[in-house]
Amino acid sequence: MRVLIAPVEVAGIAQGLYEGFSEIGVDSQVCLSLAHPFKYSGNKKEPWVLRVWQFLGGWRSKLTRASLFQKPFSVVLHNLWGFVVLFWAIFRFDSFIFLYALTLTNTKIELWLLRLLGRKIVFIYAGSDSRPPFMDGGFFAGAVSDPIPSVRSIFRLVRGVKSRVAAQEKYADFVVCSPASAQYLTLPFVDWFLMGIPKSFASSGKNSDKSAGVVRILHAPSNSGVKGTATIMETLERLREKGHLIEVFLLENKSNSEVLEALQNCDFIVDQLYADTPLAALAAEAAFFGKPAIVAGYFSEFVQSHVRKENIPPSLFVMPCELEAAIEKLIVDRCFRCELGLKAQNYVRTRWSPKHVALRYHQLLVGHEIPTDWWVDPYSIRYVDGNGLDRRRTAKLVRELVNSYGSSALMLADKPALQQALLSMANQAGCGDTGA
Repeated sequence: MRVLIAPVEVAGIAQGLYEGFSEIGVDSQVCLSLAHPFKYSGNKKEPWVLRVWQFLGGWRSKLTRASLFQKPFSVVLHNLWGFVVLFWAIFRFDSFIFLYALTLTNTKIELWLLRLLGRKIVFIYAGSDSRPPFMDGGFFAGAVSDPIPSVRSIFRLVRGVKSRVAAQEKYADFVVCSPASAQYLTLPFVDWFLMGIPKSFASSGKNSDKSAGVVRILHAPSNSGVKGTATIMETLERLREKGHLIEVFLLENKSNSEVLEALQNCDFIVDQLYADTPLAALAAEAAFFGKPAIVAGYFSEFVQSHVRKENIPPSLFVMPCELEAAIEKLIVDRCFRCELGLKAQNYVRTRWSPKHVALRYHQLLVGHEIPTDWWVDPYSIRYVDGNGLDRRRTAKLVRELVNSYGSSALMLADKPALQQALLSMANQAGCGDTGA
């Protein structure tokens, strides 16, 4: 078996899978269309065809639209080289794992050809690639009172995500997705939480809790608007004014190695405000070093009913309105903090180790019978609050979309209960907000 992992890196998952496959003796290659900005470590020396692809991708990303001739030319050239990469890969690999709903050429003909030639195809969705855009702060972050973009742009995005997911489901052997972002799926999929985020790091020896005095709290957003950084920092300031001895570290746009160093020197992290997972990539990295995470999000009310208990990773997963109380608990209760950190550490170093994650993906690829508890029925999903934005903003986006295009614009007619839940939320005031 030879496995290609492509074409983008998402939170170190591609590299983690590569390391895990290496541990279990499976030949694999990470194939990125563009070098990752946070400098995740690479795999074995890449062939020239991939180095050219990354060079073209780097050139494309550096050019702005002001480059009237160079920008379009770079896009066309980079896309065309994707077909060269496909031709190179199709004779070297029998299994393809695609991340973030992207492929080598992002065309249906590529998927048709891979399927025709009997190649195994797995899509790993990471959130915004499968989640309805009107439920996604990555597209429409902002305060509740902020104006929304044109309704036409929302509808266009919704239609694009829906059609892309439908096409990929048609050709994929397996789709791995979180129940919190699978509203547009129509076929049973493999639970993201069961498969896990593969993480493994070398500790620098600073992984100790030195909390006799000041408690060190880290917040390291990849996108401050989506992660709710402004509200998180205001909450931390209120706790400082209450007299708590805390030292707050805000780390933005740093390399992965810098973030890992900071994780080993903090007591706990505050990850995000409106998350739809109890342990996203940063929180998983913190857990590896025994540092607990506070994660706020509306999915905290649904996780027990959507994810099997043994697949829920340990964190302090709370509603957004409970953020301040949760932070205060970890500040004052050192025993609880340490215990939660150790639980999270044990979880990611065993169930989410690169080896164990790779073994589960290997089970998909070799065609062994997949246990029934791996599967999730998309028609059982009832979660409508999304990720990265206040539910009142989600309601506002839904209202505008439905008022202009009708309820069919939600593209959830096949799931009437889910559609009705969205319509009901859109017509009433949201609850569980931070009060900010």
